Amino acid sequence: MTMAGFAVICLSIATAIVFSTVVHELGHAIAAVLVRHRLREISIGTGKPVLVTKVGSCRIYVRRSIFGGGHIVHIAQHRALYRLKSFVVLIAGVSAQVAAYLALRSQIDPNVASEFTARFLSSLGFLTLVMVASNLWPYRPDGLATDGMQIVELFRRSEREIDEIVEHADSANLLVEVTQLTGEGRHDEIAEAVEPLLAADPNNCEALLQYANGLIFQGRYADALVDARRARESFETSDFKTPEGTALIDNTIAYCIAVLGDPALLPEARERAERAYGIFPNPAVAGTLGAVLVQTGEPTEGLRLVDLSRPAVETPIDVHQTERFAVIGYLANRNVFQARQAFQRGMRVPGVDTGQMQRLAPALGAAEAALWLRRFAEGVVPTRGELADMATTIGFALNAWLSPSLSNERRWELFDQAGGDRATLSNSSLQSLAQLTKALQDEGTRV
Repeated sequence: MTMAGFAVICLSIATAIVFSTVVHELGHAIAAVLVRHRLREISIGTGKPVLVTKVGSCRIYVRRSIFGGGHIVHIAQHRALYRLKSFVVLIAGVSAQVAAYLALRSQIDPNVASEFTARFLSSLGFLTLVMVASNLWPYRPDGLATDGMQIVELFRRSEREIDEIVEHADSANLLVEVTQLTGEGRHDEIAEAVEPLLAADPNNCEALLQYANGLIFQGRYADALVDARRARESFETSDFKTPEGTALIDNTIAYCIAVLGDPALLPEARERAERAYGIFPNPAVAGTLGAVLVQTGEPTEGLRLVDLSRPAVETPIDVHQTERFAVIGYLANRNVFQARQAFQRGMRVPGVDTGQMQRLAPALGAAEAALWLRRFAEGVVPTRGELADMATTIGFALNAWLSPSLSNERRWELFDQAGGDRATLSNSSLQSLAQLTKALQDEGTRV
């Protein structure tokens, strides 16, 4: 096979995957509009949005991993024929795929079509068969229900549950808005967007959970923990209580405790995080469990899970916390070099309060000094770069130790005055360390 032939095969398969996904989601979307459901979102792919547009009240996303499937968000506003209308929307995705394939197959003769068109049609036929089977099979891959599973759950719902779904349509609409704000990175607007829901119902568990997540993005972990616990209490008495919903709330509670690092609460965090990870074994939940494990005596497994979570970490504050947990794990494993690297990556993250990371500096500085004392005793002479890195780390340790009351902005100002390089955090020298120490002493601190 020539390279050109191989390229044609790959391109035809990729085109068939995207085409099939788009047709599937458009089938759902068109059906939702026809049955008078409120269409709020069409997403093609998974991950962070790379293209966002809006048609009326519906946002349309093309996401980073375009081959990762898709979804729509729609809200039923009327009670009449609820089951029938919802079934039509759910079955419309695979119906559209089959109809599109049959229409193309009837119009294209593979015997006279180009090689690309013939291979596209062949790939589309196979993908249609696979996607129809996988979508209609009732199961939950990674905790997310397939169309088939949603159909089963639709007909299992009681009349009371359906009444409550329709009754809370406005609340659901606002929560969709919150989810979209999260996906678009507009995290500072989340708590404010949820406030009308909480004003109407202070015990709305979904609103409480979203509000807690909004506080997390603002770095208000103690307040977020309070609201996440309230959400958990409210969810216990909800008619919509599910293991998946419980897992999401437990993950939020565990993450807040992990960030706060209260030793008395860490056993509770571990229990909740393990339960959540058992239901949702995805990178985001893995990061929470890893953050807890590095603080509860299992740093090796914790670091593995923290590293597994990195693809799901996108906001600056979460990136910073991920590196902080990595520093804790590496220090517990006495891996000073990797701890230093994680520390430096965390300190580079723009727009976040680095106070928690700086509180790790004394331990890191002590570990760095102890390591080099041992290496000096063994006759090992550090390179200039290693000496500069060591000086930087010990400098931050001195900074945190000598001036715990200084603001973060003033710490950085002093670091700049001492000749430090924020971009790399590796260009300090013993001279700049001395200058930093003197600047701190001049600030009125005591050695």
